[in-house]
Amino acid sequence: MTEFVTQEILNHGDKSAVVPVSRLQDIRQDIEDLKGSGFLNDFQKYIVDDLYDLDEPDADFEIRSILVVASPSPFLARIAFHWQGKRIPLMLPASYLDEVSGPPRIERYLNESLNPRGYHVQYAPRLPKKLFAVRSGLGLYGRNNICYVEGMGSSLFLATYFSDMPCTEESWRDICCMDLCESCQACLKNCPTGAITADRFLINNERCLTYCNEAGAERDFPEWIDPSSHHTIYGCLRCQMVCPMNGDYVHTLVEPAEFTEEETAFLVQGKSPELFPEELLQKVKALDMFNYLGALPRNLRVLFDREASS
Repeated sequence: MTEFVTQEILNHGDKSAVVPVSRLQDIRQDIEDLKGSGFLNDFQKYIVDDLYDLDEPDADFEIRSILVVASPSPFLARIAFHWQGKRIPLMLPASYLDEVSGPPRIERYLNESLNPRGYHVQYAPRLPKKLFAVRSGLGLYGRNNICYVEGMGSSLFLATYFSDMPCTEESWRDICCMDLCESCQACLKNCPTGAITADRFLINNERCLTYCNEAGAERDFPEWIDPSSHHTIYGCLRCQMVCPMNGDYVHTLVEPAEFTEEETAFLVQGKSPELFPEELLQKVKALDMFNYLGALPRNLRVLFDREASS
C-alpha cells in the first residue's frame, strides 16, 4: 500500500514519505532535546510549546501512519503594483501562493485515491513538518534551517497527514545538514540580518527577515534592519538565492497577478477585506494573502519608498 500511495503522489507531481504513527514518540523526544539544549529563543519556545501539536487527533479511522508530502513550487513570484503613477513589480517567494490552498488539494487527491481501497487521510497542520520530512528521509536541512528535497531544492511547501494506511517499511534518519553545508557558507554570508550562524543549523529566527516582515502592522521594523535588506512583499529569499542546491530552480518564475492603483491603495491603507471590491478580493484569495494583510501596509510602503529613492 505504501508503494501505491507513493506512486500516486508522484503522479500528481509531488514527493512523499510514510512513517508509522509510533514515530510521534521520537519526534516528541527530538523536541524535548531541543528544549533542553538552551538554544531556543522566545519565539522558538512559543513555536514548540504553542504551535506544535504532537497528539493524535480524534478521527473517523484508526491512525496508523503519517504521510509527509513535498509539493514543488516555482522559486519566485513577481507581482506588479500600480502606485503613484508607476508600475512597480515586487518579488514574493512563490511557495506562499500555495500555503493555504495546497494542503487541501493534496488531501483531496489522496482521499480520492485511498477511499476506494478503504483508507483515509486527515490533514495534520500542527506537526513539525520540516522535522518529519528530514527524519523520514524525504528531505534534508540546509545550514539556513530550511528543508531541501531532491528535485525541488527549497522551492516547495510541506504538508503532513494522519492516515489509517499501514506502514511496514520506513526510513528514519538522524537530524543533520546536507553534506555540502559543511564547506559552504553562502547563505550565512548573504543573510542580511545575521540570523544564520556558523556553529549550528538552528538559526536565530528572531533576527530573520521573514519573522520581522510576516508580523502584523502593529510592529514596526527594528532599527537594526538595514532598509536595503527588504526585497520581498513578505518572507525572504536572500539565503535561498545563493544556495548551490537551488541552482536549477532560482530562475523559475510566475507572474500571477497585477494590482491596479485603486487596489494597491486598499492594501496600503490596511482596509478590511470586507470592504474590498470583488476583483481585489479574488486576487487576494488566489494568492493566499489573507494571513499577511496586516503586514502589507508596512511592507509595501518600505518597498515603494526604496523604489522611489532608487
